[in-house]
Amino acid sequence: MEPQPCGVTIATAPGTCTFQTAKGGQYAVTATIIDDKGRQNQSKLQFTVSGGEATRARGQRGARAADP
Repeated sequence: MEPQPCGVTIATAPGTCTFQTAKGGQYAVTATIIDDKGRQNQSKLQFTVSGGEATRARGQRGARAADP
């Protein structure tokens, strides 16, 4: 799956991003923030999507991501 960018610029409130997943499998979301002093921080969340044909898990040849 190609990356799906979500540009959110918010100073005082949480932001929301929505992503499309055409197949079940393992996915990752990476969020990068930069504060008003230019300092950067990054968080990564990995999750599993059920349903449809499973995508191959990265780093596992021939293996398929399991549906929960």
